[in-house]
Amino acid sequence: MSSIYRKFKCRVCKEKKRNPCDRDIGICQDCEDYRLEEDHPTKGTLLISEFWGCDFDILNNETILKKAAESAVSSAKCTLLKSFSHKFKPQGVSVLCFLEESHLALHTYPEYGYCSIIIYTCGHEANPKEALKIIKNIIKPKESFINEKIMGLKKREEDG
Repeated sequence: MSSIYRKFKCRVCKEKKRNPCDRDIGICQDCEDYRLEEDHPTKGTLLISEFWGCDFDILNNETILKKAAESAVSSAKCTLLKSFSHKFKPQGVSVLCFLEESHLALHTYPEYGYCSIIIYTCGHEANPKEALKIIKNIIKPKESFINEKIMGLKKREEDG
C-alpha cells in the first residue's frame, strides 16, 4: 500500500469528534455502520399511538378526522398522494392517507372513547411526531400512549 494512505484518520471519526481510529482506509467499519444507521435510505420511523378518553362526537365525525389527518400530513412535511375515509354504522371512522413518504392510518371506536393511529414515514424531512401532535390537539384525548420504532436498519441494538 502506498504511504500516502497510511495512518489516515477515519474522516467520520474526525467529523464526529470521536477518538479517531488509525485505519488504512477512508472510513472505518465502525463508522460505516454508524453512517448507515444515520443516513440509510431505508430508515423510517413508525409511531403506534393509542388515544383514550376521547369525545364521542369527534371520534364519530368523518369530516373532522379526515381534515385532521390531512392537516397532520402537511404539518409533518409529508406529501399526500391520496386519502380515503369511511364512516361505519352505527359508529366509528377509519382514515387512511397514502404518502410519498409512506402512510398514516387512523381508526376510531367512539363508543369506547378510543382512537388508534399508526404513522410510518421514511426520509430525513418527514416528522411523524409533528403529525401526531396535530391530531392529538384536535382529538384531545385524556390519555395517550405512543410507541416509536426506528425501522429499516440491519444493525439493531437488541441484536447485539
